[in-house]
Amino acid sequence: MSNKKIVFIVTEGETDDLFYKKILEVLKTKTPNNRFSLYKIKYICIKGFGKFESKLNSKFKKLVKEYKRDDKNTDFFVFLCYDNDIFIGKKNPPIDPVKIEKDLKKNGANEVFHIVANKCIEDFFLYDFEGICRYLKLKGEKKTNYKSLIGLKQLYKKAGKAYIKGSRCDALLNQLDFELIEEKICPQLSKFCEISGIDCSRKNKVS
Repeated sequence: MSNKKIVFIVTEGETDDLFYKKILEVLKTKTPNNRFSLYKIKYICIKGFGKFESKLNSKFKKLVKEYKRDDKNTDFFVFLCYDNDIFIGKKNPPIDPVKIEKDLKKNGANEVFHIVANKCIEDFFLYDFEGICRYLKLKGEKKTNYKSLIGLKQLYKKAGKAYIKGSRCDALLNQLDFELIEEKICPQLSKFCEISGIDCSRKNKVS
């Protein structure tokens, strides 16, 4: 009998948390009977990089202890979801992924994986450029003119709105085509698919 598998999806902010929940909703439709081959998926949103490592390890250690008390034959897989731009041009980035991974394994994680947006989560949003323009009621815009966080802020400004990174943006995300986005970020999701029982023939696809 195989061990129970529990997956932790770790995000820094509420926008990221909601984004990955929607991505997993899409992935679930690709499984037999719309069910992952997992015992549980646990989302951990730290809500800020302040003391990120200590907060995460404290929560993770407590949860592992609780789950192990229920069933010692449990494996834990952690997916750290973060933006690459927190490291660009910074001598002292807010987190140390290598140290975080080491500490998580020390506290019970079997494996730790990283889902990294090339620059920022907004790059993933922009894969559905038409959906963003539809939400903002903008017409005639060209995708090539808008990139990353700056590009999304420019689009919002044209629509007379303000995009604030880190704040909840449910209305925008509800308008996006997550089937399309999931296809584009397929390589970053391949390890989750492997662990959760999704037979993915696109894992080597370049987005």
